[in-house]
Amino acid sequence: MKVLKAIGLLLVVIWAQTWVLPAFFGQRALPDLFLLSAILIGFLSSATAGIGGGFVLGLIQGMIQGSSALPFAVSRSFAGGFASWLKNRWLWSGLPSCLVAVALATVSAELLHSFLITLAFRDTGYLIASLPIGLAETVWSCLLVPFLLPSLWKEVV
Repeated sequence: MKVLKAIGLLLVVIWAQTWVLPAFFGQRALPDLFLLSAILIGFLSSATAGIGGGFVLGLIQGMIQGSSALPFAVSRSFAGGFASWLKNRWLWSGLPSCLVAVALATVSAELLHSFLITLAFRDTGYLIASLPIGLAETVWSCLLVPFLLPSLWKEVV
């Protein structure tokens, strides 16, 4: 049953990332639902699940975007594991801790991804261009978390 839920959620993420968000927002800086999913998996479960889920989501994202899947897989794995690590190190929980973990993991994963692409192509333009994109994705991710995880609100209110 867990496998069917995971496959269903994966299909929803693919559908939303490739069709729904571009239909509403065009080609602007969109939320990265693959990255956000990897972070939430890591935050809500174990580091192993976050790293494994991030790796699979990163490979799929790289294949869908038609680019090298390895930087996506590495950065999404890192994000899932980092979010889990952050959750296990804090004494507080709920929506504030989730938002901080999402923000830190998103920025870190985007910087890692840009660094890997910069190393691969030996062009610092990727690293420079990633800063505003990473910031926009961080804001989007933090705005989406309360809607994706309304159960975290009970600890805030």
